[in-house]
Amino acid sequence: MKMNLQNKIHKWLTDVIIGLNLCPFAKDPFENNKIKIEISNAINEDEIWSETLEEIHYLEENINISTTLLAFDKSEISFYNLNDLVLKLEKMLEVKNIPYQVVAFHPEFKFQDTTAKDRINYVNRSPYPLIHILRSEEMDKVFKDDLMGEKINLQNEITLGKLSTNEIKKLFY
Repeated sequence: MKMNLQNKIHKWLTDVIIGLNLCPFAKDPFENNKIKIEISNAINEDEIWSETLEEIHYLEENINISTTLLAFDKSEISFYNLNDLVLKLEKMLEVKNIPYQVVAFHPEFKFQDTTAKDRINYVNRSPYPLIHILRSEEMDKVFKDDLMGEKINLQNEITLGKLSTNEIKKLFY
């Protein structure tokens, strides 16, 4: 069962994130086997918090892994609760000066000031709730200027806007 779930996350990563180039930095670590896909049995927010911290510790111990996609297939955590949890994790990491970033992905992901149907939300939509854990130093290396994030967002909006409804359904449902 676990491998099947890893395959689903792997397919989403290759078809959506890398295939659509939504994250131009994902291809290199993927091709170099530096992305870990971990399926968690966590159900509630406390367990998700704890497993995320365990995964950060794992990354500390395994410098050959760049990033982890920690998926929560058994949890029915809502997007809003996962997002709040990630915001709390970000603050804790910052206060404790722990050099990692965490990003929420969810089947119902929605950016602020968008509607649920806006295509840009698909940038952070995933088959299951998951937390992407990244090494801050690696992100600092690839974000060479302050406008890079805005450029990527604009390109993602264009890319997603060009997809047909059938292509969206095939990739995300």
